Amino acid sequence: MFTKIIVCFALLASVLGEHAFPYTSIATNCMKELDIKEETIRKLVPEKETIPMEDETVLKFFECTFRDFLDDKKELVANDDFRKYVIDAFKIRMKSFTMELVKLVADDCIDHCKNIKGDTKGIVGVKIMNCLKDRFHVYIEV
Repeated sequence: MFTKIIVCFALLASVLGEHAFPYTSIATNCMKELDIKEETIRKLVPEKETIPMEDETVLKFFECTFRDFLDDKKELVANDDFRKYVIDAFKIRMKSFTMELVKLVADDCIDHCKNIKGDTKGIVGVKIMNCLKDRFHVYIEV
């Protein structure tokens, strides 16, 4: 099954470029709540590169975006809501692929990243997002 997914994503590298993808509603709401401009987040949170953990704005943004997905121990609650969040983010980047394939990739990425730990919810959020991005790019950079 993993081989089938890799074959499908061999085509994805040519489809996806350095476009500015729209943000999920959760991310957009956090920008509004924290009074952070989208341009600021775009500069601080690169699409492909590792998201830095040293910037307070980044940490606040990811604490906000992950607040419903982290428990009091700062551990990921990989429930249906989190799965929907990841699927929503991935389907923006995988417009030309079936929803079934988007879900398979999202499930694999969640499973790969579900045990991330960190000292604060902001750091855990950034680490999880970096993990999801890295795992996602395993598929699209074949």
